[in-house]
Amino acid sequence: MDLHKAGTDAYGAADTYRTGADAGAGLQAEVPANSPAPLIPQPEADRLTAGLHHAVVGFVDSPERSLTEADFLLEETVAQLTEALSTRRRDLRGGWQEEGKDTERQRVLLLDYRELVERLLGV
Repeated sequence: MDLHKAGTDAYGAADTYRTGADAGAGLQAEVPANSPAPLIPQPEADRLTAGLHHAVVGFVDSPERSLTEADFLLEETVAQLTEALSTRRRDLRGGWQEEGKDTERQRVLLLDYRELVERLLGV
């Protein structure tokens, strides 16, 4: 469900927040050039961030609605992360379960596993 659909939000109420390309304006974090690729594509991360911003800003006027929006955004974020991690794991497993195992390739894959686990653990 797109919380940033012009005119209404997830609950059919009129929205007052920015939509489209402006939805995440000023909310993006800078990513260093040597960082691994994000698990959630930047446009989608921007949309989720803008939705969370909307929930926080709307709390004073409607706390329950804000909490419902935040809960929905968390659920959507977890689902997208789960899918991205499953895809990444499948790719990594495919790299070492192929025929013609190369030790150097296996070493690089192990580094990729380590990077991903450390990223998830915030190490």
